[in-house]
Amino acid sequence: MLDKKIKVLMIGSDRKLFDVNSPSAKRILSYGKIVDELHIVVFTLSNNLLSKIQLANNVWVYPTNSFCKLKYIFDAHKIAQKIIYDAGFGQSDLVSVQDPFESGLAGRKISIENKLPLQIQIHTDMFSPYFAKNSFLNFLRIKLLAPMVIKYGTNFRVVSEKIASDLNRIYKVKKENIFILPVRVSIDLPYQTIENNHQYTPFNKNILIVSRLTEEKNIFFALEVFSVVAKKLPDSGLVILGDGFLKRVLQQWVYRKGLSNRVSFMGFVNDVKPFYSCVDVFMSTSLFEGFGLAILESALAKLPIVSTPVGIAPELLKGHEDLICDFNNVQKFALKIVELLEDNKKSVQIGEDIYSNAIKFIKTEEEYLSMYQKALTMHLK
Repeated sequence: MLDKKIKVLMIGSDRKLFDVNSPSAKRILSYGKIVDELHIVVFTLSNNLLSKIQLANNVWVYPTNSFCKLKYIFDAHKIAQKIIYDAGFGQSDLVSVQDPFESGLAGRKISIENKLPLQIQIHTDMFSPYFAKNSFLNFLRIKLLAPMVIKYGTNFRVVSEKIASDLNRIYKVKKENIFILPVRVSIDLPYQTIENNHQYTPFNKNILIVSRLTEEKNIFFALEVFSVVAKKLPDSGLVILGDGFLKRVLQQWVYRKGLSNRVSFMGFVNDVKPFYSCVDVFMSTSLFEGFGLAILESALAKLPIVSTPVGIAPELLKGHEDLICDFNNVQKFALKIVELLEDNKKSVQIGEDIYSNAIKFIKTEEEYLSMYQKALTMHLK
């Protein structure tokens, strides 16, 4: 690791940081090892009833306690200015923002006023056309906020090769100013298995989806795909792990199609990894992903994957690009899944190949922190 440690001011919206036992807080706590000081300002509402906390000797988290969401940027700026003054930030120190949207706008103002470098993080695929279509707010973020913020970025930390490529292509950000670094994945291998797994996967051939049941995950499309697979393979079943506001509507769709005995909605599961041993194929139909943790976990379980071109799927499926399917191509999706379910030897080999591509994403804490420190100090080159 570098000898030079800097002060870092981060701006974001992860309220889980106020729970000292959460994975988010533990992750941030580890970042304290590679900086002089770490100050994190989090967008919160006053009715969240949150207070400033100190996670370590050099790590603090501050709520904005805003009256309404429209005041997030103003309140974050006010708190950040006091932090920079009190902590004595210098020109080698850094402002880092969670996204090029609301937090980015606050960070841009702070960076300009204090002549500090600005690191912009991008954790979701904002360049997917489906991101802007997902909500009017996202449309405004892409059309108005992102162009205002990105041009002020000193450097960028992104979570996938696809996002890095799009950032370079669309906004002409130089490749040397982009650092690809996903959130650290810490997974114990091999995964535990589930005993008596037939109660969860009663069919001979099983497909798995791990996803929130929200619009951008495109689960209706996944069910359309399975309805085609189900006709061709009567001994196949679909297991869905995850919850969301669309669950009841999805269940009604399944009932109307006469597939209730073939589709299992398992709800939210704390540890999904044991389920990977019960199934034969992993399916992802998301319209956009930043990284795609569930896709990576399935790859580390040596499962063959059929996916839309989102997150790290293209990186994991190098050598098997035919398993990447268009967003609305039901027939191709179904064909690829049927091929895998019918040819066990081919399926096993593909699972091994995908595993080889996936293992590079597993880093020790020391390895990851070394990379993260490089991302934070790119401006010192």
